[in-house]
Amino acid sequence: MSSDLRTTPHMNDTAVSRGSSTARTLTIIGFVCAAVAVFFAPVVFGVGAIVLGIVAYRKGDHLGMWAAIAGVVGMVAGIALVAAILNSRT
Repeated sequence: MSSDLRTTPHMNDTAVSRGSSTARTLTIIGFVCAAVAVFFAPVVFGVGAIVLGIVAYRKGDHLGMWAAIAGVVGMVAGIALVAAILNSRT
């Protein structure tokens, strides 16, 4: 039997293998935490995003590192936003 390219499944470079769907879930939750960190409890959600991103990266999802970086950015942006709001009230 010859292999037909139209029926042979291929994975691209950014795809996650089937066994690491947990890693992809952690990455998605990490990105959500990073977004929430901008507006609510930046230290808690920012650190959560960093931890989740690193764990996902170690489990094999390369986007996990980007979730960790987004966590740092979200945390810094959230802290800056809180500082700006508190400074404007005085």
